Amino acid sequence: MIATFPIRLTAREKLVDNVFRFTFAPVDHAFVFKPGQYVILHIPQADGHAVRRLYSMASPASRPGSFDLIVEIIEGGLASGYLMRMQIGETLTTQGPAGMFTLPPEPADSVFLATGTGIAPIMSMLSHLAEHHTDKQAFLFWGFPNISSVYLQDELKKIASIHPNFRFMNCLSREQDLTCVTSPAERGYFGLGHVNDGLEAVVGADIPKYHYFLCGGPKVVESLREYLAGKGVPKEQVHFEKFTG
Repeated sequence: MIATFPIRLTAREKLVDNVFRFTFAPVDHAFVFKPGQYVILHIPQADGHAVRRLYSMASPASRPGSFDLIVEIIEGGLASGYLMRMQIGETLTTQGPAGMFTLPPEPADSVFLATGTGIAPIMSMLSHLAEHHTDKQAFLFWGFPNISSVYLQDELKKIASIHPNFRFMNCLSREQDLTCVTSPAERGYFGLGHVNDGLEAVVGADIPKYHYFLCGGPKVVESLREYLAGKGVPKEQVHFEKFTG
């Protein structure tokens, strides 16, 4: 049975204009989760009821005492608006952990495909691989519209410094060339096009041999599933989570 318990907001950090990282600490509750799982936030409403919203943990499962959520702030959004109005130290009711979008006990060589805040559960998974499975290959292709929407680069570089077999690429779908990346030394972390373009450029003919973890909006996830099937990837090697906003 999923536990219900209070959590306290301990930090809020702006990552880019419309994306924030919220750090919560469970109040008098031992909280253990698997990388990739989510919590269900109970967002209070004026009528005394609460709406429920699902957010994946973005922090390492090994970090005791707190967890991070990565939230896109949507104009008029019930959950994101409430979270932005919360004061540090305020509490909120949540349930969890929940979800089956997790790594297998013995991970295989894997490719992670994310768009937007779909990176959240994947960040937790990558941290786990860096802590426990550095012998496995891991690739991340993360889709953004443009350079101004890119974030979490220091965190990904830290994972890469620990995990010798991890490589990541930020895929920019609306940029015309990589001169938008002002530092030439940083351009190796970027590519043009969508995440499947980055995948083909880096992995190429080896696409069918990997396990895949997809997270993003429903249309994107379905499109990527069809794309991978067309490349000969067995469906049992494709794991996915759809974000609905």
